Amino acid sequence: MIYNISDTERVLAERFLEKQNQFKELHTLLSLDDFANQLKIKGKNRSCSIYELRKSNKIIALNIDGDFFYPSFQLDNTGNVYSEIIKSFPRVSKYFSAWDFAFWITDMHTLVLNEPSLDFDIVENIAAKQLSLDELIMFIENELEPTNSITEVPLTLLKNGDYKMFSNFITSLIVSNEW
Repeated sequence: MIYNISDTERVLAERFLEKQNQFKELHTLLSLDDFANQLKIKGKNRSCSIYELRKSNKIIALNIDGDFFYPSFQLDNTGNVYSEIIKSFPRVSKYFSAWDFAFWITDMHTLVLNEPSLDFDIVENIAAKQLSLDELIMFIENELEPTNSITEVPLTLLKNGDYKMFSNFITSLIVSNEW
């Protein structure tokens, strides 16, 4: 069957496949059996157990040519899925696919923790003084609190046990997509 797709759709599909291939080279993806073994799920219903976790978005399951694979990075050093992934992925999955989240969690991002601002009374007061441009710039530089930000790979935050900052990154991700 031949599909008519636009040049834009074709380019986006090519970029996705390229990014997907890079991801597969950099990260270990587990089969259902290997993932179930890591989680110590035994018995006949292990595929059903994984299916339920996948459907409830409590694990990252990546569809590759109709089969699901599970990034090993979502497992902590005890072989359990990070509780922060279990808590956050259901919220994030409203806006992003599992692939999008896998790309996001393994890429570098910057989170601005506070924006600099001036108190309105201070601005009103300084405006009344009719300062020169140089004086105004110097005043603003002295009065503004510096921007506080952090640049990090969210997965690194999880691995280092900085769950609060990971949660801040998740909140920022969700809020930025609700606008």
